[in-house]
Amino acid sequence: MKNIGYKLWLLVGFCLWSLQGVWADELTPEQKKFQSNLYQFLKEEGFSPGIDSEDNSVTFREDGELFWILVGDSNPYYIEFHKSGFKCTDADLDVVRKAVNEGNLKVRCAKAMFSGETVSLAVEMYCHSPEEFRYVFYKSKEELLELEKTVQNYYDEHEGANNLTHVSSGTVMSRFFPVYGCTVGQSTVKQMEAQDYVVKKTDSGARNCDVKGLTFWDFDKDKVFESLYLTDSSYMPDKWESLGLTWRASYNQIVKLFKGMGFSIMIKEKPETKKFSGRKTLSAKVVAISADGALQFKFDFDYGNENGEGYSQNSPNTLYSIDIEALK
Repeated sequence: MKNIGYKLWLLVGFCLWSLQGVWADELTPEQKKFQSNLYQFLKEEGFSPGIDSEDNSVTFREDGELFWILVGDSNPYYIEFHKSGFKCTDADLDVVRKAVNEGNLKVRCAKAMFSGETVSLAVEMYCHSPEEFRYVFYKSKEELLELEKTVQNYYDEHEGANNLTHVSSGTVMSRFFPVYGCTVGQSTVKQMEAQDYVVKKTDSGARNCDVKGLTFWDFDKDKVFESLYLTDSSYMPDKWESLGLTWRASYNQIVKLFKGMGFSIMIKEKPETKKFSGRKTLSAKVVAISADGALQFKFDFDYGNENGEGYSQNSPNTLYSIDIEALK
């Protein structure tokens, strides 16, 4: 969930304090339908959307940067497409104002607004249908990124005092954890046992703990569970499913999903169709590392299923196992 204090700062910048209650209200059935369509569109495009209950916005991240979309009115619908901007409490405010003016002069469709504490970035528009927004989505996102770049470059080139700081949009770790009260790289043996989970010790001294089908491991014997392992026989946590990580996802969908979240992707074994138990199956190994270097995912694609799925890069049910490790 986004920090609501930050978002209120942005609403100040857009002179929308008077409309704050409108965004916080329950959406009408028509607006909910529009919102649902946007959510599905983002999933289809490989993003990992969510719904922020604080303001009923549809959220997603790309390369670690936060975007969100607000839906208001109807026939036509009033749409605000936001991107996380800058904090400027320690910056040279005179140069910030000039940088904002430069951005608004050079970038046509998006606008930057300076509140004294933040620079907020948004595209505002009216759409008669979700299809209209789908059509302009990528161009609008491109305009937001160009506006951000223009503001930043002007500030840097004119030697503004101190830094113009990007607003933090949370960590990758917080997107995936905790699950069932446990976090890789943080949860200890004592904390697991305090939640009535059973911790076992192997002959080598490594510890493991089964948490509702997820096996947490402490291989380095420091009593902190640094990794976890699960297979397609395990239940995928709801928190991860809401991001788009499901067992039914195809190879291409998994790669696109994690690229969209800013992970670097390494193909350890290229996708190859093989035979297993008399059926075609896709075999591949992929490693994804988060942009902040905090998390590593190892995906093993293999075996498919007896329903004839899992044999191609676009086929569902290609994923067999996931190994997650905290790197920091």
